[in-house]
Amino acid sequence: LLTTPIYNIDGNEKFGQNRRGQNGPELVGVRSNGQNLDLNRDAVKAESNEMKAVLKHVYTQWNPDALIDLHTTNGSRHGYKLTYAPAQYPNLDKDVEKFNRDKLLVTVRRRLKQEHDIEVFDYGNTSRGRGGEPPQQQSWRTFGCEPRYVSNYAGARNRIGVLSETVSYVPFEKRVHVCYHFTRTVLDEIRRNAAEVVRLTRQADARVIDWGLHPEKAPALGVRFEMDNRGAEDLLLEKPGAGGRSQEPAELVTVKAIIWDRFKTTKTSRFPAAYLIPADLTATVDLLKLHGVVVEKLLADFQGDTEAFVVEEIGGGGRGSFSGGGKTVNGKFEKSPSTKMPAGSFLVRTAQPLGILAFTLLEPENPDSAASIGLVDEFLKVNERYPVYKCYNQINTPTERVQ
Repeated sequence: LLTTPIYNIDGNEKFGQNRRGQNGPELVGVRSNGQNLDLNRDAVKAESNEMKAVLKHVYTQWNPDALIDLHTTNGSRHGYKLTYAPAQYPNLDKDVEKFNRDKLLVTVRRRLKQEHDIEVFDYGNTSRGRGGEPPQQQSWRTFGCEPRYVSNYAGARNRIGVLSETVSYVPFEKRVHVCYHFTRTVLDEIRRNAAEVVRLTRQADARVIDWGLHPEKAPALGVRFEMDNRGAEDLLLEKPGAGGRSQEPAELVTVKAIIWDRFKTTKTSRFPAAYLIPADLTATVDLLKLHGVVVEKLLADFQGDTEAFVVEEIGGGGRGSFSGGGKTVNGKFEKSPSTKMPAGSFLVRTAQPLGILAFTLLEPENPDSAASIGLVDEFLKVNERYPVYKCYNQINTPTERVQ
């Protein structure tokens, strides 16, 4: 059991009257770190010293089966002392996702009510009339599914992720109490189901390796996603006009709301046996290695059939220093017979436990790909080929692992 009591050390130490609507303590830190980065948008790009350290000293060294990320939100006012979310990345192994969402967190919610009289619910914020819904329809919407979020990143590694959000208007002492019981209960459920957790995560690793060895059997994975819902449920919200922003709701009402708590894939891409990367894409290779993805270097020239991605459209800008979005890259794959890659080029096989993470970084249309986060800007041009090639046959060219 590894704990990081204070992840954002620099931000935490900037004590002041920040977030004034929060119900204690009187002095708090700030969200951004010392580099003005949002640590809960940096899990993939890993610009921050903090995320680099987590990748080096936690993920690479320990490869944890589950991760819990603890926050306090100042979002919508509702009747729950804490809200939560599973790893929401849609490419997460389906058996791990089912345990994460439908068993672990459902059981934790029930136990907290039974054992501590603490009401918790899925993370979300209120909205009306979005996504073609009638203006009067109340909705409850989660956050994004991208693996840039710390809890979603666990899903990109086929691991269990849990987000915990206490509520800023609940008094500080009570927030600590609620967070303690939530965290303790999650850990207890993982302990109770330890054998199943290990079995599921190891099966997920083996499944990805098999896909990489036999890509003709692999499912196409998602590169575009949209929010989905589980239907209408009762939701506890503050009665309009009751209470103040920095105090707990004085009066609650139950409303029927559409619970948008998950995502579905709207566009897919084939899962290959390997990706071939030019020798000058060193920033991309360095990031893959930082995440623990096995990268090899060609010791001889390669020639073989591949697929190339032709860029048709580039939207948006580079991700901002705090929490802005990245580029949007659109295009199509075309066959590239007898592709030549010289010795010194890089090879990433997907037949490894982090094959889905490699897919995430190397598929240009994925929202958190190397292309999206700005690592290949000089090679990214409309009507030209993206420089990374996909291969569906096993590559037998001599290689060595890049350390």
